[in-house]
Amino acid sequence: MKNGKSPGIDGLTIEFYKTFWQDIKDLLFNGFLDCLKNEELSPTMKTGLITLLPKPNKNLQVLDNWRPITLLCNDYKLLALVYANRIKSVLTKLIDECQSAFIKGRQIHNNIRLILDIIDYRSFINSESLILFIDFFKAFDSIDHNFLFRSLELFGFGNKFCKVIKLFYKQIYSYVSLNPGITSRIDIFCGIRQGCPISPKLFILCTQLMAYLIVNHSDIEGINIFDIELKISQFADDTVIFLKDKSILEKALNVISIFSKASGLCLNLKKCELLPLYDCLENSMRTIPVKNEVKYLGIYLNKDINTRESKNLKDKIDGMSKTLNHWLTRDITIFGRNLLSKSEGVSKMVYPAYSLYITPKSIKKINSIIYQFIWRNKTHYIKKSQLVKDYAKGGIKTIDFQSMVGVFKINWIKAFLLKPDSIWFHIPKNIFKKVGGLDFLLKCDFDILKLPVKLSEYHKQVLSYWKMVFAHNFSPHCSTLWNNRTITINKKSLFIKEWYEKNVIFITDLLDERGQFLSVGVFNAKFNIQCSLREYDKVCKAIPLPLLSLIQGYLYYSKAQISLPSLHLNQIPLTDKNCNNKTMNKIFKNKLFHDFNSNTKLKGSNVKITNKYTHFLKWPIPPKVKEMQFKIINGYCPAAEMLKKRFGFEVEPCGFCSQNVESIDHLFFSCSVTTDFWQDLVDWLSIRMDGMTPLTLTQVLYNNGDPSKELSMLHKVVIIMGKYHIHKCKWQSKRPSLTALKTELKSFLSSLELLRDSCKEAALICDNGTQFLSF
Repeated sequence: MKNGKSPGIDGLTIEFYKTFWQDIKDLLFNGFLDCLKNEELSPTMKTGLITLLPKPNKNLQVLDNWRPITLLCNDYKLLALVYANRIKSVLTKLIDECQSAFIKGRQIHNNIRLILDIIDYRSFINSESLILFIDFFKAFDSIDHNFLFRSLELFGFGNKFCKVIKLFYKQIYSYVSLNPGITSRIDIFCGIRQGCPISPKLFILCTQLMAYLIVNHSDIEGINIFDIELKISQFADDTVIFLKDKSILEKALNVISIFSKASGLCLNLKKCELLPLYDCLENSMRTIPVKNEVKYLGIYLNKDINTRESKNLKDKIDGMSKTLNHWLTRDITIFGRNLLSKSEGVSKMVYPAYSLYITPKSIKKINSIIYQFIWRNKTHYIKKSQLVKDYAKGGIKTIDFQSMVGVFKINWIKAFLLKPDSIWFHIPKNIFKKVGGLDFLLKCDFDILKLPVKLSEYHKQVLSYWKMVFAHNFSPHCSTLWNNRTITINKKSLFIKEWYEKNVIFITDLLDERGQFLSVGVFNAKFNIQCSLREYDKVCKAIPLPLLSLIQGYLYYSKAQISLPSLHLNQIPLTDKNCNNKTMNKIFKNKLFHDFNSNTKLKGSNVKITNKYTHFLKWPIPPKVKEMQFKIINGYCPAAEMLKKRFGFEVEPCGFCSQNVESIDHLFFSCSVTTDFWQDLVDWLSIRMDGMTPLTLTQVLYNNGDPSKELSMLHKVVIIMGKYHIHKCKWQSKRPSLTALKTELKSFLSSLELLRDSCKEAALICDNGTQFLSF
């Protein structure tokens, strides 16, 4: 159980249980045994405290737009979690694949993609087909308890388990939290308590009975596509029913009405909607409105691809820009802005990017918003290819939205290859069958625009990202005859299903040992194919002569085995667990940014940035100090020399000595005023530290070189805080002062004391500071 959750009416948090677990575990266990033996929960375990959460973007003056959550005591939740884990182990066997909610490994994106695939490939479907989106009124709160218990028995759960579930709902009651106080006691006779660990699993068991009823009902005809009938798709209570035509609507509603009477769920006709796959002249059917656009699971479903993207992304992009610009009014470091670009920016795009086609224009705009925010709508001092690198290479792990979208699309391929027979991939599976199947296509050197099949924009984007990351090494003798971008007829690559099924795959299958084309008779006999001379000749002539010459030369000099390439990314099998999001993200960034895997060099030096130059990022020091050091190692700390080179400003000499040009080296080390400051600092540290020597330029600028391992952290922190003191004095037109620095260090160490228990580095600095610094 996670920390930070609200407790029940007894006020005991989960942190309390974890802290005192060794002391209370036996007492708690015996209490659970008593509850089970006596078939009675304790009063506090029966009690729930109902609090209301607002639904986003809704009129909060309407009660229906508030979601009730029941706060339960953690002892009850621990007991319920035990049985939730037991029921979890059998859910995949009991719940049909069409239900995606609350089951590990099933994703909400599949429900959305199925409907979008039906819309995008509707030319293969009956012209009168409809999609019915049904809504139940307060589904979780109205399920009948007897129906729930009977459902468990029908699914074959044992008597002991069913008794425990009945115990969870025996004489339970709740109070509604008010401001201030609570209401009088409310006895609960129906519904499952939202907030209980086992509730979601019990609910989908109940809705599974509705799925059985619809799927097995002979009068309900679904949408037929590629020799399969689709009838239902579910995500918890959000249910979609696919209808062959409008005559099936009334039958479907009657069946749902039967389920409603038995289960206690009430159909909310006001929120039900119909989406026709083709143009429909009717405005409503059985009082259910017919719409051209429906919002389902947070995604607007529209038959027009441009409208679909606009509705789902435009407001989110505008909202992302507005939110990030609001943060620009605050003085936040580049690290803070980078974090905000992820948490307040890109996070809003993740959900739609999983399921939708994202145009290059939108990707570019989102990336632009991110990097403009990071640089505060001002000059970009570091190129994007450096910002996206790891910290150890001089970057800050900035999000690249194009890489993120690419990872999502490759994940779709992985899911497809792992479960090609899944209902969610039935439509794309049959579409890609027209070119040999997705597994075969991915191994071919194809051109998306030349494929002899019409693909949706989503699937085109999936293939384009695959082409970006898959290293297709050209081997003439292994060149496929099918889906080959160089072998075309009427500007389309070739695929002949009959030949492919007879194992004709490579160009070499048409050649003899000398690299000459087989005669049509020999070819037909070899592969048991009935092919005309005209058709055979047409295929042979489509093969470019230069490619044929390469193959003939290879066959003459080599007898290497001919095979299709393996689906690997960076030598990792695509479906392997090691080919995860992190790995794929790095692969995409390496493709998009040529120097992604190389370490950035320190400005004005051939020395590459490594861990020893960036370990300050892990220190417990103020963010502004980290930002200053990051600017120094990347050469854009605002010294006069840098401003002159970059912007052509006329600048004054060093603000401290008024003699030399103010470079980064001069400002922080070479200036006579700065030199005196560092000498004063060394003299002060020498009072209690042995072996102190004058500081070098490398030590000052990059925090390299330690007096001893014992004092390494303290020594580096004092130097970097001294640098920040110089940095502040420059802009405040003051001279660096050891006395002022000591005051700042004393205040800094006092604040670190608050982190002593949670940060070992903070404790080490505090201990060494007390011992070796004299204030």
